[in-house]
Amino acid sequence: MFPLFWVSFLTLPTAVGAPPHAQPLPLPDPRFQYTLSVLTGAPTAPTRTLWVKPARGKRPVQAITLSGPAAQDPTHEVVARDVNFDGQLDLMLTRNRGLVNQTYSYWLYDTSTQRFVFNAAMSSALAGYQITFDAATQHIVTAARFSCCEHETRTYALRPTGALQLVHTKTDKVMAQPR
Repeated sequence: MFPLFWVSFLTLPTAVGAPPHAQPLPLPDPRFQYTLSVLTGAPTAPTRTLWVKPARGKRPVQAITLSGPAAQDPTHEVVARDVNFDGQLDLMLTRNRGLVNQTYSYWLYDTSTQRFVFNAAMSSALAGYQITFDAATQHIVTAARFSCCEHETRTYALRPTGALQLVHTKTDKVMAQPR
């Protein structure tokens, strides 16, 4: 008989920087260097890690797990864009891609912690819609087609807390004309 020892990989030391096989992800954000791990996981559910390293200073590297389309094609499915109108680029990670609408995970840049923070409320409320960010009005507009004859547009304002406030809803229903 020999004794068994269980070790959790969560307790093992982690690297400070990206591993040697990481590839750069060119995003238009001079604040950070973005690098990607190799693709891992099952072919039906691949994942990879996005490392966000500050371009200056010695702040720790942030690791964000990518899945779905963002993991498979990060050059096109990871987008740096100011989605909360604070002048700082945030991250949009594609979770699901449909024929017309797609779903993103929104990671908003928090200037106090100098890290990206996942915004579950925004990710849930905007899921499955075509999205337009209107910087002039500071509104987020969603559009959806539920069928050939029913379309809906919603306009949101972003509260200082990061929560969305529904400002306006418009639904168009097209009915067949009698002959």
